[in-house]
Amino acid sequence: MSERKLPTCVRPNCTRAQPGYDSYDGLCFRHAKAAGIAHHYVPWEKVNAELERILSGGWTLNAIEEDHSIFAYTLRDIKYHRRDRFKHTTYQALKEIPTLSPYRRPAWPLRRRVNALRAIGIPFSEMARGMGADAIRVQHLSYERAQWAPIYLDKKIRAYYAQHALDPIRNVDRATKRLALPKPFDWNDIDDPNETPRVSNPQRAKPRPLRKVTPAKRQLLEEIVEHYGVTNAAKILKLNFNTMKKIMTGQTQKVNPKIIDRINYQHKKIPTTLGQAA
Repeated sequence: MSERKLPTCVRPNCTRAQPGYDSYDGLCFRHAKAAGIAHHYVPWEKVNAELERILSGGWTLNAIEEDHSIFAYTLRDIKYHRRDRFKHTTYQALKEIPTLSPYRRPAWPLRRRVNALRAIGIPFSEMARGMGADAIRVQHLSYERAQWAPIYLDKKIRAYYAQHALDPIRNVDRATKRLALPKPFDWNDIDDPNETPRVSNPQRAKPRPLRKVTPAKRQLLEEIVEHYGVTNAAKILKLNFNTMKKIMTGQTQKVNPKIIDRINYQHKKIPTTLGQAA
């Protein structure tokens, strides 16, 4: 009698072979079926939790199908909840997939690092030169225009950040300073998705309170429009037509104080006809 090629069932006194894939906990098919493992269906919630874990690590459905031989239509059924239960073999196959994709990484840890370096005065161009990357890619990460980044860029940004996180603070341009971005030392764990950093310089310019457009100011605006015409009035008041129309019709009740100042200034420049003979 030829020797079995597959290991036998883990149940005592059972000589039946295990299936050729490790999904029945070491049992043969008969005992696995008796234990409720073989052809056992798993609820969508458990299967979807595994798929969400994998997708959060950068995997795509096509990559999962190519690397782990799970049909894409099955993955779509899970993702879009087209069925309420799935085979145990599908669930087991998803559990065996590592969380991090070998092809790309989440962008949010890199965004934190890029913005932290911006906060201490390192511009995009210098970062890109230092890490040998495209400055546009680095900008897209900072501006939240990308959710994922290739592996090579992930490694370069992490290495550059580790090298320059302790650099002294330089002069930061006014626009970046207004963003109040967290600096490297504001983070306890920059890779913790639940951490809210302590911003070391949160002072921002307080916006000027809006001023109410009184009927008297609305009358001044109407006289400016009557004198200069709609197009020229909008131009000298630095307003677009829709904004000016809403102010005149009363749809906009409060505006920036600068708009009130410009209305007062431009109305004073209208030549008066008082005292002129008819």
